[in-house]
Amino acid sequence: MGYIYKITNKINNKCYIGSSKKDPKDNWSYYGSGKLIKQAIEKYGKENFTKEILIESIEDIKMLEKQYLEGVDAQHNPQYYNMTNDAIGNNFHSKNVKKSISEKLTGRKLSNKTKLKISKNKTGVRFEGGYNTVIKTKPTVSKAHKGRVSPNKGNSKPVALYKISGEHLKNYQSYTQLALDLNINPETVRCHLIGKANTIYNKQYKAKYI
Repeated sequence: MGYIYKITNKINNKCYIGSSKKDPKDNWSYYGSGKLIKQAIEKYGKENFTKEILIESIEDIKMLEKQYLEGVDAQHNPQYYNMTNDAIGNNFHSKNVKKSISEKLTGRKLSNKTKLKISKNKTGVRFEGGYNTVIKTKPTVSKAHKGRVSPNKGNSKPVALYKISGEHLKNYQSYTQLALDLNINPETVRCHLIGKANTIYNKQYKAKYI
């Protein structure tokens, strides 16, 4: 048994999707181990975040988490703290372990009941304040995103990484690959490339499109 949860920042509405194999009633204070969500909670205070259960299931919980992350493309979505769409994360497993887990998830099938629950959560219905209270998401969300630069814009362009001193370090096929190499959020790199931030990675580097 396990569950998928969503953490929401009440100040800026940014979210984080995670999973746990524990009983949610005994694990309600757990808000995730992701680097960015931990930093956000430290910055804003835990009282400014809410936790909701998206689904409880006896299915492979990591496989379900991956389904949710890919459904919202959390890795490239600026409204999410997740740094990857991979449920096994970026930091806590070796490449061999990640490969082993990925192979176990490949080809696994979800039950019709679980597919229905995932579908509901992707089509404007979410759970809040408990296990079966369903509400509609705010209709103004799409308006809030109107005019915003797409997070994937320029993602296919090659990018060069430099030290602050100007020394060229490495070229990448996209800013997403650069972000993965530095283990930072791709949105951080994208904002730097379009001029919203002067530097990246604790003011150590700069980048530009080639």
